[in-house]
Amino acid sequence: MSDREPLFPDELLAALRRGELPPQSASDARFFGRHRAAVPGDSPEFQDFRAYRPGDDLRRVDWNIYRRSGKLFLRRFRALPEKRHWLILDNSASMRCRPERLRTAWRIAALLGGALLDSGDPVTLRAGNFARNFPAGNAGAAEFITALERCFDAPPVAPRFDHPAGDGCCIISDFLHPEGLAAAEKLLSLVPGFTPIRIREPDEESPELAGEVRIVDAESRAGVVIRPDRELLRRYRDNLVRFKAMLKRSADRAGSRVREFDADLEVSALIRRVAEEFFVEGSR
Repeated sequence: MSDREPLFPDELLAALRRGELPPQSASDARFFGRHRAAVPGDSPEFQDFRAYRPGDDLRRVDWNIYRRSGKLFLRRFRALPEKRHWLILDNSASMRCRPERLRTAWRIAALLGGALLDSGDPVTLRAGNFARNFPAGNAGAAEFITALERCFDAPPVAPRFDHPAGDGCCIISDFLHPEGLAAAEKLLSLVPGFTPIRIREPDEESPELAGEVRIVDAESRAGVVIRPDRELLRRYRDNLVRFKAMLKRSADRAGSRVREFDADLEVSALIRRVAEEFFVEGSR
């Protein structure tokens, strides 16, 4: 770790150990868990009946129907296959320009990844040059947290957002590009749909720009002094609208929506926000 504040405080680890996040557990969340398939399988969820055929498993026969009708019918149950989820963490220089950005991103990944693994879905984590698959279950969740800790101090690299189409994917990033907004739009247009989880600065919607302002590029660290005027603020707000529309298009392709988290959120508030955004019944 690069500073004194722990990456995963006790409060966050306690939420993971409980296997739930307030106000509802992961099993109640539509975002997580198993996913229905059209073919029958071995889950506890009933699907339908079909007529018995020689060689069928007699344990699946519904004997109540047999007593009433004298005919043999089998109970069929839904298949709930595993769906792999990707969590992609941006480890670029812009994310590392303030420690709060990176810590918040890693903590969100811990909460989401731990819940997915605990609810029975495997997870693939990519953070910079690090990539690894984690099996569902408690052991996989513990390995996932350890891997996050190990790659937190890795050198910054340009983000890779590609992932297999059809897999669930969350990308946690500020979505800034060193070559500007047009380059970011071009990059994301080539990426399959995903849920954008954007780490933002608390004052970005209404920046306080008075007098001379020194702007430092997050990638190159080059600085320039400007005197903001109405035209500059108008262009800034126009670009912010365009930026948000770009992320919405990516989310729409995945049938999801953009989530935004302030970089300076305290741990308790962050846990609550993750619960509200991903775990509450009916969230999307």
